[in-house]
Amino acid sequence: MTTLDKLFISMLSAGFLLSLQEATANDDVKIDDIFSKQDKSEIVNVIEHPADQVAETVIQRALEGHVKKPNSTIVDDPRKPHKENYSVSFTFKEAPNSRKRPEYDDDKNNDFSGQPCGIGFVTLVSDDGCTISITDDKGKKQEWLKESGKGHDISKGRRDYPHILMPGTHTFDIEYSQTYYNPAPGKKDLDGITLFVTPVVVDISVRKQNAPTENSRVLLIKGECIEMALNKDMLGQKSKFKDIITWEICRLRASKTLNFETQWVEVGNGTTCTYQCNTPGIYRVRSKINGKIFTYTRREDAYGGKKSPFLCRGDPDCVGVVNSQHEKNLINSAIADLMKKTYAKLTPWYDFDKLEDVFRNASPPLDTATKQLYTEAALLKKEVKNYGHNAFGMNNFYNQSKCNIFVFYHCHSCGIDIPTFTINLVQSRAPIVAEWISPNTTIKGWKWFKASTVLPEPGWLCFDDAHCAIIDYDGAGISGGVSDNNKILYLIFPNYFRKHE
Repeated sequence: MTTLDKLFISMLSAGFLLSLQEATANDDVKIDDIFSKQDKSEIVNVIEHPADQVAETVIQRALEGHVKKPNSTIVDDPRKPHKENYSVSFTFKEAPNSRKRPEYDDDKNNDFSGQPCGIGFVTLVSDDGCTISITDDKGKKQEWLKESGKGHDISKGRRDYPHILMPGTHTFDIEYSQTYYNPAPGKKDLDGITLFVTPVVVDISVRKQNAPTENSRVLLIKGECIEMALNKDMLGQKSKFKDIITWEICRLRASKTLNFETQWVEVGNGTTCTYQCNTPGIYRVRSKINGKIFTYTRREDAYGGKKSPFLCRGDPDCVGVVNSQHEKNLINSAIADLMKKTYAKLTPWYDFDKLEDVFRNASPPLDTATKQLYTEAALLKKEVKNYGHNAFGMNNFYNQSKCNIFVFYHCHSCGIDIPTFTINLVQSRAPIVAEWISPNTTIKGWKWFKASTVLPEPGWLCFDDAHCAIIDYDGAGISGGVSDNNKILYLIFPNYFRKHE
């Protein structure tokens, strides 16, 4: 076994070729971080659990008369109702680690708040009439109810009033009017007024249906389902509040004007939603709560902390839907090379059997990391030759773009053929960008599209006039760059696509 063979085995054991897993930040938020109340009148009952079934059970017991408040009096004459005034404030806000709101033109001024943030589900439980107004922290006053002096006989059924509070401070001014009536046998008089408040963290979470994790590179094959929820704790739960929460998805297109979104389509209602993805494409997801928009956003920068437009923490995240397992394998293969330097323009590709001479004669001597890089690049060169590309220059590909080699290698490694072009009668090479982008160049098995005429799908190849890449789940192209393998180019980048058929 040669020294180089031993070096390569050590690289494998160190996990050098393992797939890169995108990190998911610990975005767990305590209710105390996003919710506070000011209540001196003892009319508030806070349900500090996000699960809807808990809130539903408590509120139902209140409606049945099992929860009473000492804010009532005995009324003997129905012509003289007892009235009391209350004032109570609730504050819901963005969490200390809140991600920014989307800022690009297609989202600007649409999203209501950064995430994670708090909202409140408020339910009034009272057997008597109330007049209630709500004033927000901008001084805007909204009338909720105007029923003071009207009694609601519990023997005829209860009415409660669901209301949602968005981030901000909201002050309730309440006039509670207690009238007299005789409840029917077996029924109970609630006596008093209670506002039940369920604080909820909004941090839109998406996963493949029944997947063990959420919010980490959601990539599906057509026909599979995604689950969406207001937060990860609600995934898999029964959907509630369907009359005031809707879910929408939107397929993305390439756009030089940053207008990536096509038409938004409603796909479900309530705190959770399941949707079957039957059409391949790149999608954004959002929830509308009382008409306010909360977009599914990135928890981390797309890779390695690098800053790139549309790929940073707080930017809209995506759901990718591929046509078949082949495209999914191709994307995962490309992701495994993300952040490495193997296909970088500045990385030389020496012949594997010449590496020992290169290492021996290098001046100054090469460090271990550089030797590992050159070894992996040489092994890739060997594999690329096996796939049919053997036209390498005398300078060992140093300072030459390798994006077309990146695409060529990963397609072949996943069983997707890219035919070579014969040059000088004996040598063959992978198609270059100029050939990929020309509609007049036939590349067997690959259909050509102009980017402005079609909606792209993950697993396609994308091109501008000088570069090529593999489209990831979120529309960014993965390929070899100047100094590393990256995905810093988004849907503003392509002029052309190729789809394998």
